[in-house]
Amino acid sequence: MTVNLGKLPTPKEYLAVYKEKVVPKADKVYQYLQFDEMEGYMK
Repeated sequence: MTVNLGKLPTPKEYLAVYKEKVVPKADKVYQYLQFDEMEGYMK
């Protein structure tokens, strides 16, 4: 986002982009990683 604006975004700008880009994909972006269930995980 900073590269597109050429400056650090304001909180309002950041939240607007967050709501547009991240929130709709939250189920794919935020996943609990269950390492103990992954193949090749070593305890």
